[in-house]
Amino acid sequence: MKDGPQTGSPRPTVGRPGLLAAGCLGLTALLLGCGDGEPLQLPTVLRGHEEVRLLDDGQAMPVALNAEQPLGLCLEVDPATDTSRWEARLDFGRRPSPDGFQPATARMGRTLCFDALPPPEAAASGRVELCGELVDRFDDRRFRLPCRSLLFSGDGPQHRRLVEELDEVLAASYRTDVFRLAEQLDGLSKRAQEAGWPLLEVRLDLILVHFLTLDGSPRALDEARRRLDALPPWLATPETSARGAQAAYQRALFALDAEQRLGDAWTFLLQAEQRYRRIADPNRFLVTVQQAAILTQVGSRGEAVQRLSMAISDCATMPCDEDLLAHARGELAWLILLDPYALERELQKAETNLLAGLDVLDESRYPLEVANQWINLAYLRVRQGHSPAAELQRAEGLLGQQHPDGEQHDDGDLDGEDLRGEGVGRLLDWAGLVRGVAALDNGVLERAVALCGELAGGNDPQLSAWALSCLGRAHRRAGDLERAAWAFDQALLRHEFGQPEDIDQQLSLAPGQRADDFARAARLEVERGSPEAAWELLARLDLLSADESERRRCREQAEDPEILRRWDEIETESRLLMQQLVELATPAAGQRREQAESIRRQLQERLSQLWRQWPGCRRAPDRQENGLDFRAVALEDEILLLHRLHDGSVKVEKRTDLPREHLVQITGRIEQALSRRDLDDGAWRQLVTPLARALLPRGAADRESSGEPLTFALHGLLQTVPLGALPVLDAGTSADDGGTEDGPRWFASTTTVVLRPAGTRPSSPARPAQDDRPLPEGAPRPVFVVDPRGDLAGAGGLLATYRQLFPEARVLAGREATAEAFRAALPAAAWLHVDAHGLYDSAFPELSAIQLADRPLPLVELAELPTGFRFANLSGCQTGRWPTTADSGRYGVAGLLSRLGVTWVIGSRWDLEDAVAEGFNRSFYQRLAAGDAIPLAHRRALASVQSRFPAVSWAGLLLLGDANSSGANRPSS
Repeated sequence: MKDGPQTGSPRPTVGRPGLLAAGCLGLTALLLGCGDGEPLQLPTVLRGHEEVRLLDDGQAMPVALNAEQPLGLCLEVDPATDTSRWEARLDFGRRPSPDGFQPATARMGRTLCFDALPPPEAAASGRVELCGELVDRFDDRRFRLPCRSLLFSGDGPQHRRLVEELDEVLAASYRTDVFRLAEQLDGLSKRAQEAGWPLLEVRLDLILVHFLTLDGSPRALDEARRRLDALPPWLATPETSARGAQAAYQRALFALDAEQRLGDAWTFLLQAEQRYRRIADPNRFLVTVQQAAILTQVGSRGEAVQRLSMAISDCATMPCDEDLLAHARGELAWLILLDPYALERELQKAETNLLAGLDVLDESRYPLEVANQWINLAYLRVRQGHSPAAELQRAEGLLGQQHPDGEQHDDGDLDGEDLRGEGVGRLLDWAGLVRGVAALDNGVLERAVALCGELAGGNDPQLSAWALSCLGRAHRRAGDLERAAWAFDQALLRHEFGQPEDIDQQLSLAPGQRADDFARAARLEVERGSPEAAWELLARLDLLSADESERRRCREQAEDPEILRRWDEIETESRLLMQQLVELATPAAGQRREQAESIRRQLQERLSQLWRQWPGCRRAPDRQENGLDFRAVALEDEILLLHRLHDGSVKVEKRTDLPREHLVQITGRIEQALSRRDLDDGAWRQLVTPLARALLPRGAADRESSGEPLTFALHGLLQTVPLGALPVLDAGTSADDGGTEDGPRWFASTTTVVLRPAGTRPSSPARPAQDDRPLPEGAPRPVFVVDPRGDLAGAGGLLATYRQLFPEARVLAGREATAEAFRAALPAAAWLHVDAHGLYDSAFPELSAIQLADRPLPLVELAELPTGFRFANLSGCQTGRWPTTADSGRYGVAGLLSRLGVTWVIGSRWDLEDAVAEGFNRSFYQRLAAGDAIPLAHRRALASVQSRFPAVSWAGLLLLGDANSSGANRPSS
């Protein structure tokens, strides 16, 4: 679990690291342009100095207290600039560094820094000018770096003695009353002020704020808030970047832990990240770990894992504090434990990370952090089916040392009352909850009710929600459905405190505890005889999903000047970032490739953040569900399939026993098979038969002649199941039976399978169909985008077919299919077909794209374009792919168009073979031209490839839509 802050170390609990005791200062220098031998016309600021002298004009003069540590300059370079072979030589008041030209000391995205140890004689001269010369070893061009004033004070020994006294105070801090500690730190702060060390003053204040926050009493929190409000404005200057970043970080922790203001915490973290980035400070790692914790809290565990994993991997190329890295690995382990789909392999990875952290962290320095990791390891034992007793005993032994008397109960539990600060108490609660969950798993229901019930009324929303969920499960298994229903209802209310909008980021809810509790509550309603209530609970998950049409509405209807200004800023910066990503796409090798990848990740991360900021949008309105026939969700031990009838009533279609571990294994093999396309139909059928039994409606075998569309909402891991490629089985049929002489019967051959992405709205009325008269200029007409890169042989072969069947269509083929031509054609499109490569990035799915002739067209840009057409066929690899979500799924670029009101969208969740795409599209458009409605044309086109290719080749084709839309099922032409 997670808990309060700690300054001077990794944070002691739950995965949030603390404010480091030391840091460096620096600048971001903006590279504007240069020529051979010319000076770089850019401002520069030093990094590596310990202090500043405040000037009358509000500026800060960098001060080095001695010549014993390197000083340097940092540059923030245009993303397209290759700096892989840049070297620099610094000189201190006409005293060149004896090291000569050296490569960059540190890199972080677009930022690179050059450091050098000043010559001893430079320190003796007081004020010096730090200058430098830059050389590009690619062509030996040279540039002069501008000079910057620096003071050498010679105060290093005195400063070091004061810091040593601080270390002694901190060593005893856990046994010192927080206000006595405040007196000690204020005494040191007064001495720092008298010595003219303002950055040390700020550091002392931030350390005290940490301990006041950890204490948690109203008086302590008021004092912490007062001190944060009194922080000086000059901390925002580039000369104080490191300490300014620490201040923003501490503000974030206070907003999060003391005031539960996720939005403010996220904003402060972004501010801290920007300040750390511009000086390539590895302490940015602090921010990433905390951002991961917040993302997890609001339900986006997958993104949290991505961020934290990349940050940990960065430690291989830049120095990271050993304790902080150990803490981050523990946090990554915690995120793995939060994954309901994690199997033994992933759990072993979590165990490796936890044990590695426990080997590094000193429990005498970080007792709460170490105790937290022991409790997390105990929870891992529960996930593995083992007893957590040994790990909990280790943790509670450490927590007992934080109690004035070390008092323990006979059962080994510590009395959490009277413990100083809320950190220890919260960890004791977390340990108690682990015991409760273990009792539940072992069937000791009375003990589970007692332990979890005791924690259900706590003030911490996350811990309370988990305890209520445990209580609800225990009551259900004991047969007390009414008490179980109350517990689940209260758990869902606690979960509502973590709405994604609270951090000004529109995020999809990932699978996890919150989603599981919705599913458990839905199942309970079924058992109480109310399937309608179960349906509505699952529908609530969809209401938590971001809806791009709402984003567009908010933008178009914005009137408030401040909101308009924010939208303009988002759009301006987004356009710049997309242009920079395009420029960065030039092929590279060696160091430049590594450098470009780091920069690309920084740009992508920022662009994703901007995309998810929707000024003026507070909550998604209710969405109608016309035409949705089935909802399916997987629980720990079964799959629940609900059916809504035409009169609006809901019935339980099926409840099928299937342990989650088995489901994860099956879907993992499905993903592998569809990626490799290495299973014949017999092996495929045997693999997916358990899912066919759970997900295909009763009577599916009798639907051969109707072909009526059926619309499904698939929650969580079920989104990876290709419904159309499930075998149709009669009751009692085994995996080896049920086919015909021509091969197995698939669900897609008996009906049109339609998926409904989360956030889909009823589509707008269709444009009127055209008669046989020539189309007037500007009238809507089909748009075909065909083979922009010239490497899709199947698509090129269909070009003549498209023109013959739809002579009125606008065709953008080959090099004509540029992004600009696409944008120009879209407003007048009656419908859209795209034969192009699809690009998918699991780390930044918002940047999934369609590859056009000149550049990729990312989802974030496509979302801004007009989508008045009623149908789209995105015939490319992975155009329907997105990470698994707790709601009804996002489905990539195809899902975006569906949410923007396109009635029917065809996409592919996996790679699409050229031959399959050619066969499907040829048949589909022939049927469409002959007058078939889109669902029927889709079903018949699938049938044409089913007879020629194995199921793994076509199973990824998806039809997203609104089967009961008020518009026609035929695209206007």
